[in-house]
Amino acid sequence: MRTLSKNKTVLWKVSKTGTTENTDINGDYTGEIITQYSDPEKINLSLYPYSGEIRVQTFGEEADLDMVSVSNRSILNKDDLLFDVEPTIGDTYEETYTYKVNMVKKSLNTTNYGLSRRV
Repeated sequence: MRTLSKNKTVLWKVSKTGTTENTDINGDYTGEIITQYSDPEKINLSLYPYSGEIRVQTFGEEADLDMVSVSNRSILNKDDLLFDVEPTIGDTYEETYTYKVNMVKKSLNTTNYGLSRRV
């Protein structure tokens, strides 16, 4: 019942693919590291507010989470960014994301994700 298709929310995800060093107009390194992301991918997830005894037992009492997602297959990694509207390629993803995957807990049949909302 937890993962019925009609209860799933449409989101777009981007994953970190690597980092590069930023250079100025002379080609000198500025010391700034730029994170590179994959192209946005549309996914469907069941989202639930982070409350209740089961959630606390899964992620712990001190977890600073806003939402929990449950999936039958492992589709997210820690630090993936999720968007509720499709982002355009080239956006500053770190400033426009809706949720960030902070915790991934795998069990025998499902994978639970702890999500925090961008402040």
